[in-house]
Amino acid sequence: MRLGPVLTAPQQWLRANAAAWAEKRQGPDALGVALDKRRIYILPSRFGLAFGFTIFAMLLGALNYGSSLGFALTFLLSGLGIVIMRHCHYNLRGARIRFLAAQPVFASDPAEFRFALSNDASSPRYEILLKHDEKETEAQDIPAGQSRVF
Repeated sequence: MRLGPVLTAPQQWLRANAAAWAEKRQGPDALGVALDKRRIYILPSRFGLAFGFTIFAMLLGALNYGSSLGFALTFLLSGLGIVIMRHCHYNLRGARIRFLAAQPVFASDPAEFRFALSNDASSPRYEILLKHDEKETEAQDIPAGQSRVF
């Protein structure tokens, strides 16, 4: 059984509402955007939602059976999820995204856009990729003081 079509409608609703909320919160974006703490949003993927539901089910099981080991594993995995989100946030904070170019296309043809991501920090940024719908770039590491084109 595939859950893809079932999860598509809520995912599209979440994306549309999140985009509208973000634009209302911070206004329209300029051509060059610096990612600060108010511009980074970590939204759950399908795997993230599955992880959250699994943690919740483990918590219910530990509560029902009064299992100390169940509580320990549940809170260990929850803490790991929070640490992963913090590392993701710190990896993106301070980066600059610039629009470079777009190739001309005909109507109904897919368009490709080029972006540059600059790292002005003194530490490298690991595994950065850009994604829109189902198309994504290859993940790249960005050394300190350099930029990469996506």
